[in-house]
Amino acid sequence: MALRCLLIAFGLMLWGVGTAGANNFYVGTWTYKGCTLHLKGGDILGNLQAETNFCSGDWAFVTQWRMSGDLVDLRTVLDKSVARLKPSGGDLVTYLSSGAEIRFKRTTPAPAGAAPRVAGSGSVPVGAREAFVRGVSCVKRGSGDSCATDYELGLPTSLPRNSTAYTKPVNVTVLTGLNFRAKIGFDQPVHFSIPAGSCVPIWACFDTNGTGPWCVTRVNGKQGYLAMFSKRSSGEMQVNYTTGCAG
Repeated sequence: MALRCLLIAFGLMLWGVGTAGANNFYVGTWTYKGCTLHLKGGDILGNLQAETNFCSGDWAFVTQWRMSGDLVDLRTVLDKSVARLKPSGGDLVTYLSSGAEIRFKRTTPAPAGAAPRVAGSGSVPVGAREAFVRGVSCVKRGSGDSCATDYELGLPTSLPRNSTAYTKPVNVTVLTGLNFRAKIGFDQPVHFSIPAGSCVPIWACFDTNGTGPWCVTRVNGKQGYLAMFSKRSSGEMQVNYTTGCAG
């Protein structure tokens, strides 16, 4: 009986550690105006603790959080959901009933080696920030103004690199209207433009000398390539798609 209890306790401990590890990208301090949100790691049972300072309304009573898909769900001690925050360009965002945006910005670094959970992707492992943009302090996320995270600037580690040994694709989310080209290169013919928000599969990625990686995809019966990065007329670099979508 004692051994059985010990095994159950050990199993709960491992489960809790695994749960916390899967979510620890969000651990740290986030702020919106005068409201500060502290997201903490899990206890031995995997319960994720939270605390707020100088926040009003139900926000003042947040004591815990959990993941709901790719959303950070803030809850009170009575397990009432206060808000669900969606990752967006490195921030956590929600909206009031009036439609006003609440955007929490991280004020402490993400834990080393942590990556955000991506909806529909099963938290696909990605490599380090691509070498092509490693020296760029802020790579814009699509056509927006926010900076992409290191996770968003990496490619799935499961995909072939510089090889046509295609196996299983990984879905990516297109962040901006993106030309789908017949061959690698910005001077190559365009099949058509893929709109922002589209979920498309990529099968492999190929490095170039001057334009970064291009990944092969098949859309509407056509095969071609998508540039992961492009340069704006202002000279700023942007990432055109990131790993993960519901597909």
